[in-house]
Amino acid sequence: MVTEPSAATASNASFAVGRSTVIPAPAHWPKPVSSPAGSSTHSTTETQATSAAQPAAGQSSLIGIVFPGPSDGVPPDSQVAAGPNHLVGVVNSIIEIFSKSGAPLSVSGDNVFFQSVGNCGCFDSRVLYDQADQRFIISTSKRNLSGTSALLVAVSQTSDPTGNWNKFEIAPTTTSWYDFPTLGLSSSAIYISPDVIPNSGPGAHFDLFVIGLPELLAGSSNLNITRFQSVAFTGSLLGAITYGSSPTEFFMETANQGTVLHMFKVNTSGTPTLTKTDITVPFYTIPTGFVQQPGDTTHLSSGSDDIGNVVWRNGSLWCTHAVRSDDGQSTVVRWYEIDTATETLKQSGTVSGAGNATYPAITVTPDGSATLVYTTSSSTQFASAGYAHRNASDPPGAMPVSGIYQAGTVTYMVTRWGDYSGISSDPDGNSVWGIAELAQTSNTTTTAIAQILNASQPPPPGGDFTLSASPGSVTVKQGQSANYMITLTPQNGFQGPVALSCTGLPANTTCSLNPSAVSVSAAAQSQLTIATTAPKTSLGLRSIVFYAVMLPLATLLWSGLRGHRVARVLMMVLVLALAVGFYTGCAGTSTHTTAPNPTSTPVPPPSPTPTPPGTSGGTPLGTHTVTVVGTSGSLQHSVPIQIVVQ
Repeated sequence: MVTEPSAATASNASFAVGRSTVIPAPAHWPKPVSSPAGSSTHSTTETQATSAAQPAAGQSSLIGIVFPGPSDGVPPDSQVAAGPNHLVGVVNSIIEIFSKSGAPLSVSGDNVFFQSVGNCGCFDSRVLYDQADQRFIISTSKRNLSGTSALLVAVSQTSDPTGNWNKFEIAPTTTSWYDFPTLGLSSSAIYISPDVIPNSGPGAHFDLFVIGLPELLAGSSNLNITRFQSVAFTGSLLGAITYGSSPTEFFMETANQGTVLHMFKVNTSGTPTLTKTDITVPFYTIPTGFVQQPGDTTHLSSGSDDIGNVVWRNGSLWCTHAVRSDDGQSTVVRWYEIDTATETLKQSGTVSGAGNATYPAITVTPDGSATLVYTTSSSTQFASAGYAHRNASDPPGAMPVSGIYQAGTVTYMVTRWGDYSGISSDPDGNSVWGIAELAQTSNTTTTAIAQILNASQPPPPGGDFTLSASPGSVTVKQGQSANYMITLTPQNGFQGPVALSCTGLPANTTCSLNPSAVSVSAAAQSQLTIATTAPKTSLGLRSIVFYAVMLPLATLLWSGLRGHRVARVLMMVLVLALAVGFYTGCAGTSTHTTAPNPTSTPVPPPSPTPTPPGTSGGTPLGTHTVTVVGTSGSLQHSVPIQIVVQ
């Protein structure tokens, strides 16, 4: 190991950086389309299958809740990480924290979040949750005006991302540009691998930073970093998020096209060393360049065939990327499971979504069930956020459940897309959380986050939930709104999403639930608002009487006071005053809204009365019972509430 001059800071403190021996690898920059690769060091027999584009029976029960993710920049580079009680979403320079019911808790730009280590101008951000140490970790590339870039890292001090974070800057040692830094995790370190682009001339390559986890978690000003420099590459290097303990951290890279993937390895104890192995896979080639969307074939980028992400669990390495379909007409998602003990392919498969599928991310739950998220589109399907799922017991190569969890609605015209989607296994082991881009405006980015349940992990036996409402009854006037708090409480170990709705609304009344779907693992709440409508006044009996009396009176008085100008003016003032008094005395309206008071004395409800003459529409007067319904799979419960309209 060679000790370099101080080249990094942690909260403005310096530390030493180690350098490792360079290992050669085939290099192609930019990536050309070449002939299939030659021989490789490993071979295997595998099964390949294509998932159906349409949802399989019962798939709707796999989607828990869906809500808008953060949005920033083109493309957004979307990522999500799931902790015990929170989600952290990142897109380029925006970091947003959500509750697991989808409620946004905080959002900040990179310059605010990373201000302790200087202004950021960040891009290509990544986030993960370290389940073993219960910490969120964010990495990003920092843009410098000098044309160089640095790496920034943030580690939450607890499992609560709304609390304090330790933040670090790893300053550049060259005048090159760090692009597309990826983030991996083992039990001993995190791994950041940027594509290194020189400011002039050839020589693009990747670096690999191995950053000791104990010092990061402790917020130490003296980090333990090993840096592998100038490694030639054929694609971006993606490190695995490792669940459990493994003596090796694995990385995957494509070969542009061919029948091999490059698997790099770093030992997780002792002095880090880097080695490389080729894994034989079914033939693949780069995507089509653009994918179809309604009314357009040249404005939605398919991206490259770079690996989307990598996960290691229970002796298997899972990874995914976009490739060209067998007929060469579309872009599809390819996924792999690799046995890391034998370094051979166990299975692979293809998902085509609605016709095209690209920018995939994959993860696996403790029982071996795998889930993908991606963007999908076709000539009849706007770019949408899609997903696919397989149980460990499904046939090799199959993802029998697939569909769209948030549909696009417009043709996207900005071209750039991706650059990647994100997915995270929930610490509960029963669900995953995904984020993908979709088209809901023609020129700005939109992302959606979804909870996707593990089909092979039903709720615990006897698991259930209850619903309650507070207050049970609220009295309002027509045109006002009533608010209630709906509480969901798990019973006997229940965990899962519950969709909420309301029925039995009186005419001209609406209800809204925020959120409308709640992830229940502990007591959770949703606010119910019932909005009533005020009647529209028409020309009724009161108006007829008014005009019948006032018009003749005004005519007589006007005629009798000819030539008396002052008297005529006074008479008109008197008529107007009588008109105002007539209406004020006979009817009144209220436009203010009153909030319910759970501790107030109940008001006896009035008996229903018919709509007064001269009015139309409006919520009927009287006492109305509305039912709030909660549904989770085959479980369904309801709670009645009352609204009294006076």
